[in-house]
Amino acid sequence: MTPGLGVTTTALACSRFRGREWAPMMNDECMSGSSEPWVYDGRYYQVVKFSDVNDRDGYGWELEDLAPSPVRGPLLEVFLDDTSRAFTFRAFTDQPLPVDLVHRLVTEAMRDVSLME
Repeated sequence: MTPGLGVTTTALACSRFRGREWAPMMNDECMSGSSEPWVYDGRYYQVVKFSDVNDRDGYGWELEDLAPSPVRGPLLEVFLDDTSRAFTFRAFTDQPLPVDLVHRLVTEAMRDVSLME
């Protein structure tokens, strides 16, 4: 966590798309249990886990569209509020997404929550 910011993000897929292949990122933010990028319908996605203690108190999972161009950036967020225990879902796009992709994000976030308890 960066002092004073109150938000921690850790990339699950510690790599970035460069040209036609994935290149590993060498930084302290990478988790040892990193997963490969998710590929659906020819697009590459990355899940970023974060903890937020400023605007809201809880944990989140954000799905980002990485490639190919045009990159669409953040698409979906699943958030668990530590205070109310509310588990919410937010979409940042009006573009259609594969149901299997959305299901996987929600399923993996719910699995992570069960491991926290």
